[in-house]
Parts: sequence; structure tokens; C-alpha cells
Amino acid sequence: MGCLFSLSLNAKVLTDDIYIKDVRTFSFKDVCKKMVGKVYPLIGKENFAQVDCMKEKVDATKFCAKQLPEDPYLARGKVLDDKVECISSTRVIFKYRCKKNDSLCFDKEIGCFKVREKLANRLQLAHSSLRDKNVLSCYFDKAQDLDKISI
Repeated sequence: MGCLFSLSLNAKVLTDDIYIKDVRTFSFKDVCKKMVGKVYPLIGKENFAQVDCMKEKVDATKFCAKQLPEDPYLARGKVLDDKVECISSTRVIFKYRCKKNDSLCFDKEIGCFKVREKLANRLQLAHSSLRDKNVLSCYFDKAQDLDKISI
């Protein structure tokens, strides 16, 4: 289990604002078939980020990335009680209160990269900071299209 799965359980997440562009839903059956190759009789929610395909854990964000390879705004996968939501976003703002020896907070860029993998998958890190009150801030935005920028 990655570090971000325990974040909300410990109430260290101060802000997780996502500016939703689109949400696509998939059944657990679809998730297991795509990621494991089989549909099992016992499929269920492991946690908010993983589906249990008969003891084989499937990461919802990885499923969404595989299912929606053309979506440039894919931010994250989220497991509900009976389905997976693939959430696309133009912006994610994430703030996290660090504790002593917290692996997310040793380096602001590395910490934000870890956050990006789970919560802002295809977005670009626009800003990161680590404030004196031990708050890691990560601001993710849609990638700039360099062809459209005029100088």
C-alpha cells in the first residue's frame, strides 16, 4: 500500500481540490477483466484506490490510465462501493501537513511527484512548496501546448 492511501486515514490532508472536467465509470467486472484477464465471482472494493479481484489487487488509477490512454486530463481513479470512477481534471490543488520523518516531505518536488502519481496522474506540476509550518503544497495544471504559445 502506497503512502497516499494512509494520508486521508490519518487526516493529514489539508486540501485535495480537484477541478473535474469529466468522470467515466466502469464496473468492477470491467476492471478485473482488463487488468487481470479474468472475471471472478468475488470482486470488491479493497479501499478507495484499489479493487480486489479475488485476492489480486488492482490500482484504480493504473486501470484508468490503461483504459483511457488518449485522455490528457486523467487525474485519478477512485473506487466506489460497486464501480470505479476515472476522473479527468484541469487542475488539482493538494496540501498536506507533514509529520516528523514523513517521506513526502523530505523534498518538495519528490513529494509532489509521489502525489501526482496517485492524484493528478497526467497533469503537470506547476508549483510546489514546503512551508515552515511543515505544509507541503502541490499545484498541478493541464500541460501547456507549446505549439499554441505565441512569443
